Amino acid sequence: SNTFIIASLVTLFKLATGVLAAYAFVFFHFKGKNVLYFLLISTIFIPFTVTMVPNYITLSDMGLVDSIYCVALPQLADATGIFLLRQSQERAVSL
Repeated sequence: SNTFIIASLVTLFKLATGVLAAYAFVFFHFKGKNVLYFLLISTIFIPFTVTMVPNYITLSDMGLVDSIYCVALPQLADATGIFLLRQSQERAVSL
């Protein structure tokens, strides 16, 4: 049951933030959009093993070590969904 709760929480959050962020990157024109998108995409290239210890320290300081949120929160800061949704929206707009 905990796995279902974590998977549902992460999926819903990533879907909501990914759709909104991808929509903003495709349809809104603002200064620094390409730089911001490049910075967002560059986070994909950071391996999990590099961020594992700092994530644990941060969550430990927040007092969330023995909770469901300790598993879910590090997964929420992933830009892969935003990248994939933006690419599919750009293709659909250009057709």
